[in-house]
Amino acid sequence: MEEIAGNPPPAAPERPDPTRPVLTVGDWLRAIWGTWMRMDERNLGLISAGVAFYAFLSLFPAISAVIAIWGYWADPVVISEQMELVREMMPEQAYVLLSDQVTALISTNRSTLQWASVISIIVAIWSTRASVAALIRGLNAVNDAPHRENAIRRLLVAVGLTLLLVLVALVAFAAVVILPAAFMLLGLPLHLELIAAAVKWLILLGVVFFAIALVYRYGPNRRARRMRWLTPGAVLALLGWAAGSFALTTYVRNFDRLNEVYGSLGAVVALLMWFYVSALVTLLGAQLNGELDRLRRERLENH
Repeated sequence: MEEIAGNPPPAAPERPDPTRPVLTVGDWLRAIWGTWMRMDERNLGLISAGVAFYAFLSLFPAISAVIAIWGYWADPVVISEQMELVREMMPEQAYVLLSDQVTALISTNRSTLQWASVISIIVAIWSTRASVAALIRGLNAVNDAPHRENAIRRLLVAVGLTLLLVLVALVAFAAVVILPAAFMLLGLPLHLELIAAAVKWLILLGVVFFAIALVYRYGPNRRARRMRWLTPGAVLALLGWAAGSFALTTYVRNFDRLNEVYGSLGAVVALLMWFYVSALVTLLGAQLNGELDRLRRERLENH
């Protein structure tokens, strides 16, 4: 009678996805333990060191390319001003090393910088590709996926993923720059400016999370599946990156022995350590996703 009167029938209760069984607390503990145990088994530390090395080699060409590209539309000095945003997220020596390089590039004649932009972009993409390719190898190891045999396909995947990550970084940087400028032009009150400052940090964390999700989805050599942006591994990687960056920065600031041990190379070592931590937590997050998927498959097989 309710249907005849025009009232819709009550909605059926949602059923859980049979392909994704609910895991117990014990399953989660097993996944965390398995992630930890397989870190050495799959050489994640060694792979992270390779990613850190290639990331360091690609960093300065990438900075040159970003400043050159930005200089076509806006004043490159803005980049130097926004560098403060990442100061709290890396060791002080590493920040000074980056800041000095940015300052040196900004002081270069703009026409010279723009003429060199094409070369800088090519070098930056090629150097960053090596770092991304090393990370892809790690993701293949984590996911028990075979290495891509076709060299051209390997190159295209690495370059394509590199371009996506660079694009994400540029869009986020533009948003971080435009947001406070818009607040200043509108003459908004102080509490809204504080909100804008908080939003800048949210943008930074959002970019890191989105970059991790992209790498998890497109990096490993496996059949395409429905993309899940929010995964436990991505959350772990984001939290691990933030905690690791904070811990490393705090250690270097309060118990600074890098300059005593490494001399003028202290800044380089600090930057390499930061890259290493970033790569390692990314691979650990992927390993956690893999462990959870394995436990789900076991539950489906035992049903």
